[in-house]
Amino acid sequence: MELTISKNGTIRIPADLRRKYRITQDAKIMFMDHNGSLAIVPLIEESIKTVRSSLINQATK
Repeated sequence: MELTISKNGTIRIPADLRRKYRITQDAKIMFMDHNGSLAIVPLIEESIKTVRSSLINQATK
């Protein structure tokens, strides 16, 4: 999926993806550098545990 970043850095996430990943207004997301790619991770409770584990693993490498 291709998205365009606005001149002020805004990215519009399509509605179907927002629903699928339960991203609502004022939701927290994290941008991660993952093996040379940019990953956008919604910070819902399940994701927070996964992100923490990933960050710990990256820090110990």
